[in-house]
Amino acid sequence: MDYGQSLVEQIKKGDIQSLKGMRERHFNIAKFIFYCQRLINKGAVQDNRNATFLYYIVSELDEILDIMKYAAADWIEYNKKNIDKEMITILTKIIEQNKNFYEFYYKPTANNLKTLVDNRWYVRKKIKNLIHKLQKEDLFILKDTSFILELYYHLSEARMSLDYTPKHS
Repeated sequence: MDYGQSLVEQIKKGDIQSLKGMRERHFNIAKFIFYCQRLINKGAVQDNRNATFLYYIVSELDEILDIMKYAAADWIEYNKKNIDKEMITILTKIIEQNKNFYEFYYKPTANNLKTLVDNRWYVRKKIKNLIHKLQKEDLFILKDTSFILELYYHLSEARMSLDYTPKHS
């Protein structure tokens, strides 16, 4: 969640130096992801059925992290000075899905699932409505990062397949 929020804040500020640091932060988070995958593979999860779903969830979180890393790199490459407020609003809604999934993961209720689904459709509709108004660089970043919404949609299915409710840490 913090990585995504940092991405949005640094783009808002036009902080290219901090965006360049996102690559290093990515590697630190990825190390933790790989550690979690190793734990799952070594039997840290007693129920093999849950282990499969947990491994999938962790792997997809790595994919989401990669998408955000690529968005930071693309923003640096475009070296944009003018920041479209609507683009930032939509990017914020995309990154908000990190928090929405977190809430759903720890409390898999119909309302939390509805929040995930509603946010997904809201963003898709906004991008479609702005397709001819946004600069191509903004649209490119939004279309790429909006794939995060699809990944979380699939992760919600995996979460519903788990046989337990984890405790908040």
